[in-house]
Amino acid sequence: MEKVWLAHKEHFYQHAVANRMTAGVSRQQAHCRISAVIACLNAVLVALALLSLSHAMLALTLSFIVVGGVLWWMRR
Repeated sequence: MEKVWLAHKEHFYQHAVANRMTAGVSRQQAHCRISAVIACLNAVLVALALLSLSHAMLALTLSFIVVGGVLWWMRR
């Protein structure tokens, strides 16, 4: 069982930073880019939460697509 309270490098964020650093991007630039994407994702999710008040299934489907896309981007 994984000890979630200890630091490790299995989070999507840490993979994303490491992958961008191997592509020649500094740690600070990688952090800024990834943080900006996560902030935009949160804004989109808030908008989808509001949309869910009238179109629940559409908002849920779009949420899965958007989050999946960001996780895919972070993992590559």
